[in-house]
Amino acid sequence: MSTDAEAVRVRVEAQLPDLSAWINPSGYRDSLAMCVLDSVFSLRASYASTVRVLDRYRASRRAAGGDPNRDGIDDLIAAVEGAGGSDAAAGPALFDNRALAPGTARRGQAGVLKAAAVYQVATKFHGVGIDTIADLHDDPDRAEAEWLSVRGLGRVSWAYVLMLTGTDGVKADVMVRRFVSAAVGEPAVTEERARLAVEDAAELMGVSARLLDHAIWRYQREQ
Repeated sequence: MSTDAEAVRVRVEAQLPDLSAWINPSGYRDSLAMCVLDSVFSLRASYASTVRVLDRYRASRRAAGGDPNRDGIDDLIAAVEGAGGSDAAAGPALFDNRALAPGTARRGQAGVLKAAAVYQVATKFHGVGIDTIADLHDDPDRAEAEWLSVRGLGRVSWAYVLMLTGTDGVKADVMVRRFVSAAVGEPAVTEERARLAVEDAAELMGVSARLLDHAIWRYQREQ
């Protein structure tokens, strides 16, 4: 195992609550739509703001007679189009969140609304026959290619959407990278280095990478 993994293990055991108090994230095992929304709207955002978006979507779908906890990609597309398109959906018509996807407003380029990124990736998934979590798991390489083709969506958000569908892994976001950088005693670490450190530390500790990732994220959020 790497020295990074051992350093992460040491900091976890020193700083985090006992393993028995860790929360196993449930994700959304029956709704790819909810997985996509959570992954995109949580980018560089407080999770409270993401929860507000998810709650608004749930309320809208239930008012229309739907079941958001079982929504597929086609349901998500219909909800956005029913609100008047992605720009209208970013307003009170659906999400009430006009945040931009990270890194999209650069070098004179107009930023991409997170609502627009959601709609774009949903239509790309639809175009290759991905509607449900099972569809995504059946062809993860195709799904990844479509996800990464949308401006503003990168490998961290892709790792997170996979985790939300129940796949084991690590979302090497700002919170996790800060924890790892403190553990290894360096001012910053790359996404890849943080991911590998947490995955290897999880193996050392005999827990899933997903469980350790969530425990680190919860701890770091409270600091």
